[in-house]
Amino acid sequence: KRADAIVVVGDDAEADQQRKSAWRARLPDDIPIIRARLTPGGPIPGGPVFAFAGIGRPQKFFDALNAAGADLKATATFPDHHRYTRNDLNSLRESARRHNALLLTTEKDHVRLPAEMRRLIHAWPVTMRFEDEAKLDALLEKAMDRSARR
Repeated sequence: KRADAIVVVGDDAEADQQRKSAWRARLPDDIPIIRARLTPGGPIPGGPVFAFAGIGRPQKFFDALNAAGADLKATATFPDHHRYTRNDLNSLRESARRHNALLLTTEKDHVRLPAEMRRLIHAWPVTMRFEDEAKLDALLEKAMDRSARR
């Protein structure tokens, strides 16, 4: 009820239609829907990759890696906002070693790693690109105006 817009990330048109139908039942008919996609924010490290992620939909990260041409050997998923333990990280490093692969994760996950592990694990940056930036700008301006009036 507090949403000003819906941002749909990705290209899964069938899933998007199902989500929109479910959202429409609970949201006003005129709520804007803005489409976006994740694009590489930097090059993929060369060589075999073992990727892991603790985000809402880890498969999106893995799909983006594949689309960018990564030599993805294996993946591991964790719950969103996962607090990585030393055992998790040791297990991931061992799995990557068995695959002779570089250990790679999202920037969101990378910042939650213990400092001493960050230098051993690479982060692949992605950038959110909005289909209709003018619509997004108008929504942000409206929200900032509302905030300034408070």
